[in-house]
Amino acid sequence: MHLLFSIERTLYVPFAVIIVDVIYILFRFHGKIHSFSLTHHKPILLIFFLLLYNSFNGLLQEGRFEFYLLGLVVVSSLLVFILDQHVYNIQNCRIPFRESVMLLSKGYIWLAMISILGVILSFVLLRIGLVHGSPLSLDFFETNEYYSSVVYLRTFVSVTQAPINALGYYREIRVPFFQDYGVLCGLFHEPHILAYHIFPCVIFLIGIAKSVKQRVLFIILSILMILFAGSATNFIVIVACLSVYFILLARKNAYFAVLGLLLVLVLVGGYFILDDTFLQFVLNRLDSGNISNMSTKELLAFAFSPKTLMGTNFLSTSFTTEAGGAGGQDIGLIAFIFNIWFLVLYFRNTIKLLFKHDRVSVSVGFMCLYYILHSAKIGMNMYIQIMPVFLVYLQNYVLKYGRIQTTNRIRAERIKS
Repeated sequence: MHLLFSIERTLYVPFAVIIVDVIYILFRFHGKIHSFSLTHHKPILLIFFLLLYNSFNGLLQEGRFEFYLLGLVVVSSLLVFILDQHVYNIQNCRIPFRESVMLLSKGYIWLAMISILGVILSFVLLRIGLVHGSPLSLDFFETNEYYSSVVYLRTFVSVTQAPINALGYYREIRVPFFQDYGVLCGLFHEPHILAYHIFPCVIFLIGIAKSVKQRVLFIILSILMILFAGSATNFIVIVACLSVYFILLARKNAYFAVLGLLLVLVLVGGYFILDDTFLQFVLNRLDSGNISNMSTKELLAFAFSPKTLMGTNFLSTSFTTEAGGAGGQDIGLIAFIFNIWFLVLYFRNTIKLLFKHDRVSVSVGFMCLYYILHSAKIGMNMYIQIMPVFLVYLQNYVLKYGRIQTTNRIRAERIKS
């Protein structure tokens, strides 16, 4: 997803995505597109306003107008796909609520599983010597290659990120054993970007698993991906989400909450006692002088510090590499208000979901919580991703049609009785 969409200097990739989308619409819908009102999905409407505003601003200031406009078209095509499945679910009201949400999420689940299984399979093949990394060069790798001194390799079905020194490839291992061959990133190009996009899916799958065996399997996959990614941001956000989970669980069953918390602490503590390499890496990232920590703070400060009405290009992150912070760039009061409005609506829906009593709603709530907390790492660039649109739509679908289907089920049970 990130490789196909978040590219600042290669317009042909989002353009190619749009062509594929149009072909899909023609064959899947026979050229017919259902009507759709954004007024019922205010957070999505705010994203459209933000992208339109930034495109207009880019046109005025000779910015990346064409890129942001293409991004808007990609987001629109996503809505068409979701809407088609939505209409199918509504027209076939006999579909159980859990299955209807799964159908809406099917494409995202496939994308996440390709990356997860791709990382694991590539690692196994590397370990037994059947595959080797080959150099991979794309223009949007240049920033990381220059500032982080890394090289990119294509390893079977995964992108691998590895630091380089004068002697050749050298891996500064964050997690021993799992990163002996570099950081395997699946379909993405950074470990934290891998976690950013797949962990909401893993959380969702853990929550809606039908059996204990399925839940254990997804928990194991999540632990493996924490170790493969070795992302400090991912680890910190997971700790935050687990804290919220145990607090909510304690309201229902304090015994299980304490028991679960102790089990997590024993497992994590035991691992860090055996090898504290990853722990030291996380603590280093939390240091106020760490460049990654400073970059995150600058992104957040930029997003909440408007200085003028119009501002500049709020999707640019070049100021994080400049001395003195924002380097003359400004989010602008208009984009600042849209951003605050979106965050308020997003958190409101997330909290509603977390306090629901069915597993589907709670699972969607936690996947939304993880995504927005991890988004602090990329700041306003969250809005050029398509995940926020998907999550907002899923929030509204679960809150609205979950209630409707639950009401219909209760009525049917009363009629039978």
